[in-house]
Amino acid sequence: MNKLIRIFLSIIILGELVSCSSDHPKGNASFSSLGVEMVAHKAVHFDSIAPPNSIDAILLAHRAGFKTIEIDLNRTKDNQIILLHDNHLHETFRIAEGYTPIDISDSITYCLDIPFEELQSKFVFASPNPAMRQSVTTYEEALGLIKSLNIFPYLEFKQMSFEDRLDVVYDAIDTAERVLGKNNFIVTCWGQYVCENIRKRYPHLVVCCDPVHDYTILDKNRFSYFPYWEEIDQEIVNRQHQEGYTVSTWTVDRTVFDSVLSYNIDKILTDNIAPAFDKNNAIFTDHSDVQFEAYSFDGKLDKGTLVLKKGNSAELDLSHIETIPFGAIHFSLQMKGEIVIESDDFKVERINQDKDFKIFAFQYMIHQKKPNFKITALEDSEIKSIWYAVSKY
Repeated sequence: MNKLIRIFLSIIILGELVSCSSDHPKGNASFSSLGVEMVAHKAVHFDSIAPPNSIDAILLAHRAGFKTIEIDLNRTKDNQIILLHDNHLHETFRIAEGYTPIDISDSITYCLDIPFEELQSKFVFASPNPAMRQSVTTYEEALGLIKSLNIFPYLEFKQMSFEDRLDVVYDAIDTAERVLGKNNFIVTCWGQYVCENIRKRYPHLVVCCDPVHDYTILDKNRFSYFPYWEEIDQEIVNRQHQEGYTVSTWTVDRTVFDSVLSYNIDKILTDNIAPAFDKNNAIFTDHSDVQFEAYSFDGKLDKGTLVLKKGNSAELDLSHIETIPFGAIHFSLQMKGEIVIESDDFKVERINQDKDFKIFAFQYMIHQKKPNFKITALEDSEIKSIWYAVSKY
């Protein structure tokens, strides 16, 4: 089937199934209302909604409103670039004939073991959705789709596939510049050797080297700081911002979103955090303060503040909202004390022992979920206001 026709059909199928540039290598941060942009890691693939790094995952990222995605690059035996996170095949693909698992009892099949044509003809993406069990697309076709959707990509070169083949890396970057345009993407790699050589050949590119936390190395190579979220060094973030660099972090889970926000990061790579709230997608919003009329609670109101004693709870009435095939939950609350927040399959505990109220904000994507929202006090707590929204993509 012609690839352009398949992409068009994918858009139609997704609609049915899911709904039933900077001139210097420092980057140009795009800010949401919270001052940070979400980057869809491997595009949108959470909860097996689509295969990671697939055409369908890219289409879903666009549908959800992501302006930026990250895609992983590997190579085949004949040095063709493919979108694939792990260099082995058995987790991401199935044998096309009969949709059977890849046998790994004797040996593991790696993408470097087979030529592209064989990979494309004999294997399909693993997915619970039969419509998404497609063959891998070419690198250039994927870039063409990304360009047509006006999405900005991070291109991650997987170190083990490219450290000894810099020529293939250069060809891939040249292709990206031809298809997407100069400076219309960011390059990342775990391998410092690869990153340093990319920097030498492409002095204008934004280059991120994941494991580098030494500011001397970052500064010498003009790398943008790109730490794992648990290893963020606030001093390096501040220094890079002073020099005009964009700082990104990976891969942040929805349960720690509020904590990572405090580092003043520009871009957050994530598998499940939703992009910025868009009122055009909202099917329900509630901003409760003073009276908290939309909530049932066993605490009491005191001058517009909801006071919850230990064990008391407050629950939002969402009985009128049906199961959401694909959408998002956004909420924020001002509170002091110690509470547990339960929303669908999302659950976090938060503490604020200061005398002043503190804002806690979360946003995450949902798939086939009926929304619910409940707050329970683990210790005596006070809530000044709650904003909550349900979106449908």
